[in-house]
This record gives sequence, structure tokens and C-alpha cells, in this order.
Amino acid sequence: MFLRPANLEDEDRLLIWRNDPDTRNASLTQHIITEDEHSKWLRASLANPLRQIYVAEKDGIPIGTFRVDSQDDLLFLSWTIAPSCRHLGYGREMVETARIDKHKALKAVIRKDNIPSTKLALHLGMFLQAEKDELLFFIKKSL
Repeated sequence: MFLRPANLEDEDRLLIWRNDPDTRNASLTQHIITEDEHSKWLRASLANPLRQIYVAEKDGIPIGTFRVDSQDDLLFLSWTIAPSCRHLGYGREMVETARIDKHKALKAVIRKDNIPSTKLALHLGMFLQAEKDELLFFIKKSL
């Protein structure tokens, strides 16, 4: 697996993945994202030095995306696997491929019914810090 920085050429693919019904159901924001909304978000994200967005590729084929938002000594993680690539273990392989700074704490917010992402957070060594409404808040302290 290879992680490469996302770019504007990924815009259509990322929007399709984001608007997939299962992705929307697992997302914190569940409405359908318009092309204009997505375009503005992607451009701002790519220009944001505190945000890194990667596209995971397996044998040259894009299979998912991994995002890291830096906030002081905290890394907020988010990930999506392409609909056609789910349940193949790629999420675990993707986060293992990412070079995550072990000197920063990790955080992820996951919907309660998103079992694959919950398992992935636990695999990363995160633990459940809090639960509110339909959300689970995972954290891993820095080394």
C-alpha cells in the first residue's frame, strides 16, 4: 500500500466516496455534499498547513483516504475506504502505512454504529474516552 498526498485531481473521486450512503451514515456530517461545497472544502483543506489528506493506493488503484488534522500536541484522525474496497482489511493496512507522529496524542470521533472504524481505532491503541449521543470519542496519549 502507498499513501500519497491528495490533490485537486482527486476531487471527483473523493466526493463520490464522501457521498456514498454508508460513508454518509458513518460521518459526523451526514447530508449529501454538493460539488461546490466539496470543491471549496478540498481547496481550503489542501491549503491548510495543519491538515494532511492522503489517498491510499493498492497496486496503483485508489482505495481510500486518510486525513490528519494537527492541533497543538494532538492529531485528529479520519479515514474512509472506497465502497468497492471495504471489508478487505485495507483500513488497517492504510493506518499502519501512515507515518503518525508517536509524540502526539491521537483522537478520533466515530459514530456508535460504525463497527469497522471502532475496531480500527482500537487497533491503533486508542481507547474510548467518552460517549455522547451517537458518538464515541477515542484517544491515545502520546509517548
